[in-house]
Amino acid sequence: RIDSTNELTVTFNQWGNWWWHKGLGMGGGYKTEQYQVINHGQDYRLVLDSIPDGAVFLYQT
Repeated sequence: RIDSTNELTVTFNQWGNWWWHKGLGMGGGYKTEQYQVINHGQDYRLVLDSIPDGAVFLYQT
């Protein structure tokens, strides 16, 4: 779901998804200069610092 202009939440159908970032388990999430991923277990929130002009995000509902 789209929470705001720069934030969206992705919810999985099941619990137990594992996330890897640079070969390590992601745990609660991670942050870069462009975005932050916050893991909540069955879902995660993607927070973008900015969205480039013409950017397109593809997602399936």
